[in-house]
Amino acid sequence: MQEEHILICEDSDEGILSAIYSAYEWKLDHEHTIIQIGEEENLRLFASYNKVTTEPIKAQKVLRTVRKRFGENTYRVVCGALASVDAQRGQAVYQMIVFGLKGKYRGDLTDCIYHDGVAKAVALSMTVWHEVHRFYEFLRFEELEGGLLFAQIHPKCRILPFLSDHFSNRFPLENFVIYDAVYDNCLIHAVNGEIAIVSGELIRLEKMTKLSEKEKQMQELFGYFCHKISIKERENRKLQQQMLPLRFRDDMIEFGSGKLR
Repeated sequence: MQEEHILICEDSDEGILSAIYSAYEWKLDHEHTIIQIGEEENLRLFASYNKVTTEPIKAQKVLRTVRKRFGENTYRVVCGALASVDAQRGQAVYQMIVFGLKGKYRGDLTDCIYHDGVAKAVALSMTVWHEVHRFYEFLRFEELEGGLLFAQIHPKCRILPFLSDHFSNRFPLENFVIYDAVYDNCLIHAVNGEIAIVSGELIRLEKMTKLSEKEKQMQELFGYFCHKISIKERENRKLQQQMLPLRFRDDMIEFGSGKLR
């Protein structure tokens, strides 16, 4: 029986990409190599385990190769798949890259949807990008004392980096913070164009609770407006939940903010 090589990496994009780089660096048999995210209680028979150190430089080399060989669309799919929470996302991206490099394929790998690794990565990416676009619509900012705009979200996937360009283009002259309460990360945008993603531990979130007087007035008027335009006889709760799922509503001003207050 052929021995399997299990590469254990940390639960991050750079951790997974470092493991993929190591698989090539160590010249492992790709048919019998598995990218495992984190430790597992049950060990496999006839398998060797190796922990991979996360190295950002190696991770960037993998992404650079993907972009150069397979184009922008494949790069987008890889980034999207890595942002999912599926435990097999690392293996799917690894199999996709191996398929492309082994076959000396050039061009968009997503055309090869018949391959299991490609199909899995594309499916994961579609889920992530679908959620990203939902937050383009449903994310709500509130103005705090001092003029800072603040929003809190509860996403299923690690989508915070993908919100950066959209909201930076919409609010280039605003200081704003988007707080991911699930993964405890903050996207920070400054008026001068600087953007950073930092741990929530580095942000004094207790100061993100004081609304400006203008914001309080606007929320009151907006709530009154939504109430007045509603026609009770035409309410369709099933359609409402289809168009706007309940999980988004706690962070939306229209339904009463349930943030840090």
